Amino acid sequence: MDRRHFNKGLLAGALTGIGAGRAVAQAPNPVIFGITFDAAKQASYYALLMRDAALTRIEEINAAGGVLGQQIKVLTEDDENNPAIGAQKVEKLAAAGALFIFQVGSSAVGLAASRAAEELKVPNGAATNVAEALTKPHKNWYFRLGLRDSIATAGLIRFLKAKYPNPRIAVIRDGTETGLAVSDNQVKFLTEAGFNIVAKEQISPGSVDVTAQALRIKAANPT
Repeated sequence: MDRRHFNKGLLAGALTGIGAGRAVAQAPNPVIFGITFDAAKQASYYALLMRDAALTRIEEINAAGGVLGQQIKVLTEDDENNPAIGAQKVEKLAAAGALFIFQVGSSAVGLAASRAAEELKVPNGAATNVAEALTKPHKNWYFRLGLRDSIATAGLIRFLKAKYPNPRIAVIRDGTETGLAVSDNQVKFLTEAGFNIVAKEQISPGSVDVTAQALRIKAANPT
């Protein structure tokens, strides 16, 4: 079974709520499904849960007869929460014949992985990534499962306008690539909506003292 004849829509539908984990039953010509995930870095606290959920769902699909009568074989790769490594893992999985690559990790890694998959023309997607750039501009090989930043922020904007006529907003974000990419978009959307961003502070993952940032936020007098 090659990519040209693979029913992408069927597998994309099966992706909702799946993750990775344990071994799956084998068939003579299995459908190869790749998963990249963060095993031990900043995104691992949710990546491992999504990975385990995925394998559980794949086991259920295999037990029900697989995809078009073929079993799903799962190949997993640790992206180490590193965009460059994430792209390399996509290339490795594509070379192994993966017909779909599920990226379970941070948005920064997801962006790099999706660019690699787009170049290789491998269907891919993620349940945990919200970055606008994943699908804007349009991508031919990416299946978005999570809300775009702009959609999620639009809900926040409606809430703020209903509750606070002219709020003064302070932004606290972590200093990772994902934290900066996601918060930069949200600040952009809030500013375009006419809100006043009075402070932006960053916190490094693992910090045990954020007193200085908290004092600067307080001094900015947010609503």
